[in-house]
Amino acid sequence: MRHLSGLGAGLILVAGMAALALSGETGGEARPPFEPVSKVHDLMEINGDFSVTLRKEAAKENPDYKKVGEAARVIAEIGNVVQYHQPASEAQWWRLAGGLKQSGMEVDAAAAAQDPNALRQAIGKLGASCKACHDIYRKD
Repeated sequence: MRHLSGLGAGLILVAGMAALALSGETGGEARPPFEPVSKVHDLMEINGDFSVTLRKEAAKENPDYKKVGEAARVIAEIGNVVQYHQPASEAQWWRLAGGLKQSGMEVDAAAAAQDPNALRQAIGKLGASCKACHDIYRKD
């Protein structure tokens, strides 16, 4: 299983923040458009690795909530970033990628609360979010 180091996860977070920064205007100057440097498939592979981490931790009697929160935030940021791989006119894509982001944030909140029942429910919702997108866009 591939797993990113803290640096790798940090790079994904920075990429997401850059995507948001590049998508608007500041100081009266137009920013260049977001240009992806990774394919959606590659990001989804990383997302899958972090999803495995979530499921394994949630199955434990004493989950590592810090690890779960970190993985959930990376998943949420991947949802943020992949939105920009399609034009805003692709409303369904944006809605589904936004669902990934939202679900990841809900897993993070459950981890912060250290609530195992809420964590399992949030991970289930995250899985449903993944499936909804895969049913339409996954090509394997």
